[in-house]
Amino acid sequence: MKAMNLLTKRLKRRNPFAVTKLPPLCELYLKMIAPPYRTAWERRVSRRIDQFRFRLLMRARDVEPGEMTVIFDGQPRRAAFNPRNTQFHSVYSPEYRNGYEPETMSLLDVILKDRDVFYDVGSNWGHYSVFVASRPGFAGRIHAFEAHPDTFRDLEKMVRSLQIERIVECHHFGVSDSDSAASIAFSDGLHSGLATINQLGHGVPIALKTLDSLGLEPPAVIKLDVEGHEAAALRGATKIFREHAPMLVFESWCNFKHPHETLEPFPLLESLGYVFFQPVFLQSTGGVRYALASGHDSGLDSEVEIALVPIATAQRFLFAEYLNVFACPESRIGELEAIFAGT
Repeated sequence: MKAMNLLTKRLKRRNPFAVTKLPPLCELYLKMIAPPYRTAWERRVSRRIDQFRFRLLMRARDVEPGEMTVIFDGQPRRAAFNPRNTQFHSVYSPEYRNGYEPETMSLLDVILKDRDVFYDVGSNWGHYSVFVASRPGFAGRIHAFEAHPDTFRDLEKMVRSLQIERIVECHHFGVSDSDSAASIAFSDGLHSGLATINQLGHGVPIALKTLDSLGLEPPAVIKLDVEGHEAAALRGATKIFREHAPMLVFESWCNFKHPHETLEPFPLLESLGYVFFQPVFLQSTGGVRYALASGHDSGLDSEVEIALVPIATAQRFLFAEYLNVFACPESRIGELEAIFAGT
């Protein structure tokens, strides 16, 4: 790949979500993950107590739902949400008051065109699908894939409540490298965002399908977050990547004990002609510009400068333990440069 200048673009950040009613179960969850105690001993003891209370309340027959709004065309649409699904913390946790994974959301606003097709693979309740669907002027299509049956019900309900069925199509299966069967379970027994696919029969049974076998409209952009199953999902989509060269954002965790599991998606994508970047925000202080990674953005203004920092496969373990990696086909680098230049 030829050397290229750092790609940057100024834009206004968009966060269309607002919680209008936070139920007791969500309040307990927030206390559980960030207890307001001074000593380590107090935190440890109180967290165990809160976790016990939280798991107990989750099993209650009647759980008060939460309520949220999403802005579409300048107007709020209301939807109830399931407090048992902890991934809804992406809209109610103070940690995400500026948006959940805001550098990735800003990147999607930059690279997605109004009539593009977007695949949200591992969509959970649909945070990214709803975010894209709510963008002013978006008239494309979204395919949201969620394997866990409980979480899929949350996804379907959210799409219906927000009246975006004509934009978002929900698919109830896991994405992998074969059409087969497997199981899925929350790795800690609690967090839906940590649902992992396994062949050991742990959890609930699910169907697996390859993206190549579906015959859907080809995607312009894919977001892939399947908790360690990314390489298998990519192997099942090699025809799509070869023929349609979609841009891709995929989740990458550092597994220091088994580095192959971390690195596996990278050479696979390299063989398909992809190069890699970390999306970051640029800030300035004392005349020095610096990059700000996700999780450290609480002081950012609503108008930000997003940048793409190139990553080589061999450098992956030099970056943060958790990373959303942007992969772009070399054949579309010129298009990417034009997008960031605003032409």
